Amino acid sequence: RRNAITGLMHWHTQITIADKSRPWVPLDPNIPHDDEPGAKACAKLVSDEARRIGAIPETTRETVEQWFKRFHAYKEARGLGTVEEMRGRARNWIMSGIATKDMRAVTREDIEAIVRRLDRAIEAWQAADGGRGEGRLSASSAANVWGDLAHAFEEAVKSKDPSLRVLKTTPCASVRGPETGPDREGPILFSDEIVALLRGRAVDAGDRDVPLYRRRVYAFAIYTKGRRSELAALTAPDVDLSHATITISKQVERTKVNGAKVVGTKKTKTKRTRTVDIEPHLFALVQHLVKHPDGKGARLLRVPPSED
Repeated sequence: RRNAITGLMHWHTQITIADKSRPWVPLDPNIPHDDEPGAKACAKLVSDEARRIGAIPETTRETVEQWFKRFHAYKEARGLGTVEEMRGRARNWIMSGIATKDMRAVTREDIEAIVRRLDRAIEAWQAADGGRGEGRLSASSAANVWGDLAHAFEEAVKSKDPSLRVLKTTPCASVRGPETGPDREGPILFSDEIVALLRGRAVDAGDRDVPLYRRRVYAFAIYTKGRRSELAALTAPDVDLSHATITISKQVERTKVNGAKVVGTKKTKTKRTRTVDIEPHLFALVQHLVKHPDGKGARLLRVPPSED
């Protein structure tokens, strides 16, 4: 931006002052044009000084909701693939009671109130024998919410982005997170059970056989160790039949645009591309699906919904 007085092009920042106006304030003209971190650090110093001298009134300080919006945008800009999930957890489990509160005024008591809500949600989930429903949350999901919350306030203290550093200490310090709940052992399938599953024959009279499209998904999951969202994103270009490999580089992402559900893809959870060998027992199936995909939009597999 061009300095209105000197006519020079250099970094500026906007601040909201007592009369509600948002003037552009010139920063140090010696900051290089490509030094965005340096400009952000200088902008924070200007903002802090404006607060110190009373140019920015208390009523214009940043709310928790506003700060989290910036925080999530920062994470998204850095390529984190789970930001939408973080936004959802914040909206559903963190914002209640503190959304409009000044970020700098959040107390240990506010954090403990969030933990109590998570504990009640875990109890409700356990009482429903793991059934989904409003106000219910598994212990592992509650741990994800707590992890998001603790990490966010830690970033408010020592983020690499100076503009996010608005606290001296985190209110999450010395606060115990939600209850972990009883340990749950995941189901284990033995080799004979896997064979039976892939055959898909009903055991009891009157039961239905396992549909073919599901058995294909199970076979891919067993032989590639791909996550559900990764398997759902596979297309023919991900398969190299001549070298018998499958490249896993993306996962399905479901979003809403103007109220309509949109299915796209994004990087895998770990941001890493993996190449797996096609096992001999799986090769014929992969070869068939490359020519005759099961899923929509040329996806190889028709992956069942997660609630199944």
